[in-house]
Amino acid sequence: MRFDIAFTPEALEDLRLFKKGERAEWVLRVDRFRVFYDIEESAHLVKVEAVGHKRGSRLFIHGEEYHL
Repeated sequence: MRFDIAFTPEALEDLRLFKKGERAEWVLRVDRFRVFYDIEESAHLVKVEAVGHKRGSRLFIHGEEYHL
């Protein structure tokens, strides 16, 4: 089954921040980065909600710290 991937404006802004310098149901861990996403099976859509950066036990999304 094929899924499309859509980014929310907030997730795109998160990615822009990483180039320069809302949590979801699912999390993808890529090294120190966290990608939060939802799956809409009926629409065959993976919707990226936010992208964060983890330092130790601290998570930063859009420059804001979130406690784990």
